[in-house]
Amino acid sequence: MRARFAFAGAAVLAALLAACGGGGGSSGPNPGPPPTSIPTMTPTGAPSQNVTLGAATSAPFPSGAGVSGSVALPAGSGSATITVGQSPPQGTVAVQGQSHSQAIGPNTAVAYVSFTATSNLTMNGIPGFTATLPLTAPTGNYFVAYWATSSASSASPAPQAPAWVSSTTAGQLGGPNLQVTVPASSTPTITLKSGQALYVAVYVGSYIPPINIFGCVGVQASRAYVGAPQLSHPVTPGDSYAYTGTLAQAISRTQPCPQPTATANANVAISVSVSSPSPSTLAETSVETDTYPTNTTQLTTVANVSTQTSGSTTMFFENGETSTDGNGNQVVTTYASPLQFAQTPEQQGNTWSGVLPATVNQTAADGTTLDRTYNPSTSVFYSETDTIPGGYGSNVIAANADGSGSYELGKGSPFDTIVSLGAPAGGTIAITVGTNTLTIPSWLPSPLKLYSDQTTDLGTVSALGAVCSASAVSGSPVYEHLQRQTAFVDPVLGYIETETVDSYDANAGSGWFGPVCATINDTLDQYYDWSLTSPGLFFSLNAQPVQVNTIAETLNLGAGYVANAHGRRAASQALRAQLSARLSGIRFIRERERAQTVRAAASALRALHGGQL
Repeated sequence: MRARFAFAGAAVLAALLAACGGGGGSSGPNPGPPPTSIPTMTPTGAPSQNVTLGAATSAPFPSGAGVSGSVALPAGSGSATITVGQSPPQGTVAVQGQSHSQAIGPNTAVAYVSFTATSNLTMNGIPGFTATLPLTAPTGNYFVAYWATSSASSASPAPQAPAWVSSTTAGQLGGPNLQVTVPASSTPTITLKSGQALYVAVYVGSYIPPINIFGCVGVQASRAYVGAPQLSHPVTPGDSYAYTGTLAQAISRTQPCPQPTATANANVAISVSVSSPSPSTLAETSVETDTYPTNTTQLTTVANVSTQTSGSTTMFFENGETSTDGNGNQVVTTYASPLQFAQTPEQQGNTWSGVLPATVNQTAADGTTLDRTYNPSTSVFYSETDTIPGGYGSNVIAANADGSGSYELGKGSPFDTIVSLGAPAGGTIAITVGTNTLTIPSWLPSPLKLYSDQTTDLGTVSALGAVCSASAVSGSPVYEHLQRQTAFVDPVLGYIETETVDSYDANAGSGWFGPVCATINDTLDQYYDWSLTSPGLFFSLNAQPVQVNTIAETLNLGAGYVANAHGRRAASQALRAQLSARLSGIRFIRERERAQTVRAAASALRALHGGQL
């Protein structure tokens, strides 16, 4: 059976997470019917309490969780039965399960209280309590939380997933055998039909914010494809080089709720060596170490490169590469036709185009696999199957050349769900989940082109910009400016990735030195949120990015090379090898982001089913 998604308000909302809260939202929705069925809880002490609502009043706290005292009831009408227990009511989760909320946590409930309507009931707020805590109660701040569901009768708009929500921001200090008072609230208004229930938890921990209708829970990871690398003239077997550089990554979340920009800065050190596995090929191995303020990562990339000569023109190609990090995560990229990355002689007006990979296969350290095949000459632009260990099933993606596609999550598992995306038509895109369809403004470029890759020789410049250093070249060189621009559009995962690489080859009068400086700017504009760290899916409603993820880098040629009698030209050309290594690093970052998103989606779907397969 496939899981059902639902739309609510302006977002595509899914009851995917069993527990999730959003930060900085509205005053909190009203509970409605329980998500599954009315719980059957047998109190361990005194019988359940029957109450009739009218003016604000109180009722004895039912025994069953070791708590004694009274329940503060807000004004209202109708009648209900109050029961209490130590376990979460059926259809809810433990308060401490708020792993997807912005609650500081951990939170621990000492009692779960059910208010089951015995007639149509209206309650003008959330009940509170004055009670003596059991001897086993932890010491800390105590709150009342209520279980809010997407079927809330008067919430506007309704939340997209059930969750515990605190009734007040003010916690009351309590502990074993101490009396704690949390007053009843005056909002929201609760309306229940006979047989429906409101669930309340008395818990210790921290304030759980109201649900935001869009499920904003913080900056979320993005994802991208593995694109073509940027290299230049291969060096000779036995050459080796060591380089340093810097990188800066920023993730800016602008909708549905703005979030603080997350940044990451690292110093980059790359060593490159060249060998010859066969007379016609070279194997370029680079080891990249990125040092962040709090951690260090390492990536090893082995690229297979070759040359072709036609008349006076020599072209340089890559046939594939394998990147592996220090944790055992690996990405293998192959090309059906070789990817051109350089051309000599250099002169203004030279251009060449790159090609998409044939396959990109990622294996994560936890056993997750992502296998993608590109078919740019067919109606199916790419197809992908992602397999997650542990009984999560597989995720299957098909992106079509016309901008349509599908994303099946949890294939082969009980939570199999298909999302279909239509081709852009009339400036809109139709997205269907189960029996629900949402139409959003099209964010896809027009005319639609899903991939482009071109390198252009822009001619010479007499000086480098402030971001570059020409310290490795003496005299008064001129510089040949080469620019590579790529763009990739994923109509299913919902993003556009653009990348510009500017490199400068030096001529000091005694011959070309190759690139002495390069800048890389990679931007990923994300229009869909598939991460499911929110309580559902979100699609941009204004054709503007939900999130922008940027990586910027500047590299300069330095000392520390062995050029095997090639002189300064071969040494300076080595920056191309560093550039290749760094772009492999960027692609690897993007692929790891993609894998994390796939894993998060599978976990969320499983959580919907209480972890049961």
